[in-house]
Amino acid sequence: MLGEDYQNGTGVAQDFAKAGYLYQLSAEQGNVIAETDLGNAYYHGWGVPKDHATADNWWTMAGAKGNGQALDSLGQAYDKGDGEPKDPAKAFALFQQSAAQGSAYGEYDLGYNYWNGIATRQDDAKAMTLYLQSANQGFEPAQFNLALGYYTGTGVKQDYAQAAHWYRMAAEQGDAEAQKEIGWMIYKGLGGLAKDPAEALHWMQLSAAQNDASAQDFMGEWAKIGYGQKADLPAAIHWLQLSAAQNYVYAENDLGALYFAGEGVPKDPAKAASLYLAAAKQGDAGAEQYLGYLYQKGLGVPVSSATSARWYAKAAAQGEVFAQGRLGLYYLDGIGVPQDYARAAGYLREAATHGNADAANDLGSMYGTGKYFPLDRGAAIAWYEQAAAGGSSVAVSNLAALHMRPPAVSSASAAIIPIPIRVIAAQATQDSSACSAAGGAGTDDNCIKNGVMIDPQTGDAIDPENQCAAHGGTLEDDVCGKDGYEIDADTG
Repeated sequence: MLGEDYQNGTGVAQDFAKAGYLYQLSAEQGNVIAETDLGNAYYHGWGVPKDHATADNWWTMAGAKGNGQALDSLGQAYDKGDGEPKDPAKAFALFQQSAAQGSAYGEYDLGYNYWNGIATRQDDAKAMTLYLQSANQGFEPAQFNLALGYYTGTGVKQDYAQAAHWYRMAAEQGDAEAQKEIGWMIYKGLGGLAKDPAEALHWMQLSAAQNDASAQDFMGEWAKIGYGQKADLPAAIHWLQLSAAQNYVYAENDLGALYFAGEGVPKDPAKAASLYLAAAKQGDAGAEQYLGYLYQKGLGVPVSSATSARWYAKAAAQGEVFAQGRLGLYYLDGIGVPQDYARAAGYLREAATHGNADAANDLGSMYGTGKYFPLDRGAAIAWYEQAAAGGSSVAVSNLAALHMRPPAVSSASAAIIPIPIRVIAAQATQDSSACSAAGGAGTDDNCIKNGVMIDPQTGDAIDPENQCAAHGGTLEDDVCGKDGYEIDADTG
């Protein structure tokens, strides 16, 4: 039709007003295609005043004559409540009529309703059948959704080769998301596609040029590592900035890391913190963890243990192992949160279970010192061994020290094995005349004053470390050890 030529600028200069005039002339003569096109013109305001109600009237006339596109457009009006009352059931019926006329638009919209369970029972298989019918007519949105169904195995058996075929079909029609997806599949070599860096880069760049934030992030990462091109850090930063400007969470993280390290940009912890904050507000666990660290250290933000703990808690809830370990220590020492040994152990155990050697070492100490929980030598050894296996040199030392200490013994055999100095101090209850005279409590052999062992004859404090060293031993955690054995610091 001549009106369509003027609308599209085919063979003539594009002129919407002239197109609208010609549609009106032809529609008034009952031409069903012109009625449909005139409805589209009124809907978009192409050469005529924008008027959705008038658009619906022309579509209704064309639809009554069985025009599938007009029926679909009218269905869209009821689906959106655009010029007609919102009525999903009526929209669904019109989509059915449109699809029955073989309209690619109607087939797609009806498939979409089945795909999402709108005004009907969800039926992915039926949706895929309708998408295929529409895609075979070259309708790009249907090609994309068909590819997605094959990629995810929704409504059909998963088939990467079919997914790649339909993504490519949609990509060749300029669909930015399809261009990104086919670029990704080539990058990964999925669906039998050859891993071709140049082709993957070609499609990803086309998508990024259409302002697809995800594609821009890929372009940034690929430019940074030199995938399909020479490594180019300024180009990487350019693409990441474009993506981050759209609040794309991965780009915010990537760019934040560059500003934190001063890589390709001036080192700016404050800028890094603002980018991590933007990502964290979208629930990104990695960004939450980084914020916890920045507030802990005062990098780009004021030091705040409470704020650090809050971000670590958010990251820990999403399984970030470092955050779990750090939060465990916070609860252990009451940093930014109330001290709570049980919660500390819970977070440390979660981190240790997922391979955090430092957390395993900390758990060993909690059970091995008796300071936080009742002494549990077996648990302490198990956690120290796990930490040591994970590369913790501190755990190796702790394990060696723990093995120097004998297990707890019964009172009947207690005299055989010397008791640690701090235990003697805790258990000294009998007074002696010399000790009492010196203002202490206990026996003459173990006289304690103000929590310190003293010489009852002089009243001077006794240094346990020097006392232990005098017998060739080394004092560690109030226990005197020599040649792998625990000895009495008084007698050797």
